[in-house]
Amino acid sequence: CWRGVDEVVQLLLSADCSVDQQNNLGETPLWLVAREASAGGDGRVELLKKLIAAGAQPDRPDARGRTALMEAAELGDPQMCEALLHAGCNPSLKEPRLKVSASDLAAKSPAAAAVFRKMLAEPGASIGGSDSSHPQAS
Repeated sequence: CWRGVDEVVQLLLSADCSVDQQNNLGETPLWLVAREASAGGDGRVELLKKLIAAGAQPDRPDARGRTALMEAAELGDPQMCEALLHAGCNPSLKEPRLKVSASDLAAKSPAAAAVFRKMLAEPGASIGGSDSSHPQAS
């Protein structure tokens, strides 16, 4: 449930633990926040911002090669997609087995697709960013 993820992430942050620690499925706290976004809960975008500020790697994949942005896009969550794109997630990274990107997955949700179009059309937006691994939307 969302409440459990929120409490665990807050505990990790307060205990000065690695914010990129992975569980047995390769999911990081940031990944879990993106997945649990569909369960709702106030403060999830703020929690994501705290994880990023604490050094979480936004494009770190799980054991299947899926990123948090892919998960949020597949769930069709426009708020989480926007927050992850602002955090520097690369929408073009492909899931290795199915060869789909977050952009591909977002296309199935009108709300998520609109966020991707808006964010990538902003002045200064680029896929890959300055180091070719993160988009930058100014």
